[in-house]
Amino acid sequence: MSGYTHGMATTTAVSVVDVIADTLGMTLNQLAKTVGVTEDALLKARGGELHPATVQTLARKLGVSETLFTRSTDSVETLLKVFRVVEPHERIRLVDKVATVRDALHSIYGTVYPPINRPFPHLDLLLDEYERNEILGLLPFVAYVRQRLEDDYIMVFSHPLRSDDYSAILFVPDKNRDPYSYLVVDTDPNCHPITNALYQWYDVLRILTRIRDWRTDTSWHAVYLERDPRGYDEQVNIRLAESLAVFSRYTYDQVQKNSALALADQYRLYAIVAGLWNGLSPAAVADYFRRDSREVSSIDAENAIRSLSDRSNVDEVVSRIIGWELVPTEYDWTIPDYPALLKRAALAAAVQGDLEERTALEILGINGFEMTALLEQVEQLGSSDETTVPSG
Repeated sequence: MSGYTHGMATTTAVSVVDVIADTLGMTLNQLAKTVGVTEDALLKARGGELHPATVQTLARKLGVSETLFTRSTDSVETLLKVFRVVEPHERIRLVDKVATVRDALHSIYGTVYPPINRPFPHLDLLLDEYERNEILGLLPFVAYVRQRLEDDYIMVFSHPLRSDDYSAILFVPDKNRDPYSYLVVDTDPNCHPITNALYQWYDVLRILTRIRDWRTDTSWHAVYLERDPRGYDEQVNIRLAESLAVFSRYTYDQVQKNSALALADQYRLYAIVAGLWNGLSPAAVADYFRRDSREVSSIDAENAIRSLSDRSNVDEVVSRIIGWELVPTEYDWTIPDYPALLKRAALAAAVQGDLEERTALEILGINGFEMTALLEQVEQLGSSDETTVPSG
């Protein structure tokens, strides 16, 4: 993309504002009317004269950070192309979020993390590692996968992708050039974080079945995962079933202690309980049960799986089950908008004066008043390590 005319006689330099307008399918004039500024104010961006008040209005109306408008056009265009399957408005917000995380990591950590010069393992290899590790004990497989992602500095965070064409994206910069990686998973803002996570972590496993050939001729890798209306992936379930007895910890009796439901409803409830224990999609768990159970009819099983494929149907049950204290509290399956590690590091860096306050506020998802309160709390405690970082 070398330039835009937008009704002008000559081609002019392209700005980030131009790129955003093009992504949204608008002219600068249309974008100006949409956000409530003048076209002349946007045209000035081509000469690097975008007024701070205009930037604030654009950021507020588009739901992005002000930093987005100071980035190079090429970097923004590259990320927009990587996430081209994402709906335009959400794509712009997602690109802004990923770029902010990347910049913050460099600002906070510098070159502390060495590049990991190997691709992340395929699901089959992870299963082999898991089975060979004798010290794992009762650690659920998804918890092991999460730890492996952290060991390779692959940060998992959620974003409302809002499309029926995909449900998750693996986004991995070439580790020979950049030591940081991101795994972006779809989230439903109307559901509990743990409900979301059960489906998100299963999508992580689905993605890992697709990673075999890593390209070396590009600095970006992206895997697009279509949404599966069944709520489970046949290949993932077969691989897990061959290697793991992941759902042997619970029996129907444990659910019956807390429920007077019919057998078919207990089957559905049992799948949610086991999903919470293992960090996996209840629909995927129910598929396992259908393969082995002789107590529930195939019709009842199909109906249960169909209802469990929709996380909104599961959401209302999750908090009730958590209240029963049937699931372990040591595992937190939630996936933050930004990694908790990054939030803690951002707060510590802000306290030490090593991170620009505006960047820290964007990462922590708080305003200046809340930051002041946090800094006062840090001062009172005498140590930022003991400070509770907001989950955002």
